[in-house]
Amino acid sequence: MKYLSIILLLLIAACSGDKDKRVSRDNVRFTTSDASELFFKNVRQTSYEKQGLAGSNVEIFRLEDRSSDTDHAVMYPAIALNWAHDEAYILLETNEFLDSEDSLVVNWLDPDADNSGKYIFSGGNKEDNFRSAVDIYTSIQDGHEFTIMVQGEPMPLFSDKEEREVFRKTMLDYFRLVDLIR
Repeated sequence: MKYLSIILLLLIAACSGDKDKRVSRDNVRFTTSDASELFFKNVRQTSYEKQGLAGSNVEIFRLEDRSSDTDHAVMYPAIALNWAHDEAYILLETNEFLDSEDSLVVNWLDPDADNSGKYIFSGGNKEDNFRSAVDIYTSIQDGHEFTIMVQGEPMPLFSDKEEREVFRKTMLDYFRLVDLIR
């Protein structure tokens, strides 16, 4: 019984360890491996809604738990899996509340260190999406508070714990898919 308790404790610690793993915004990676694709498709895909893009080999995966609210700003990552080229990309998506914004200005505040800054995202290529998503993911890990500029006014962003979790989980799944976290 003593050994079973130790094994269970080790398994729990091993499974929760990815939460704190860091990924550098400069470590851009899009290639997948057969093993990581199999893991995603057999284990993680069940938590996602899948959308195929007509006329392409790309499937878009959005976490089912994401917010469908339209009364406040919502931002979440989606995973684009290009299975024909063994690549995956992260896409930053928003709800209709942010449709009028040409670029997204996300302000972050570290209340413990009295430090703040901003991330500016104007769409762009797969590298821009990756770097912006990693910046926000790292800020979520650091416990930052967020606002987003909507028509020149700051509005809360990620104030709901579930919205933070959707972002964090999707990014972890993406990092596993491109073998940045194992």
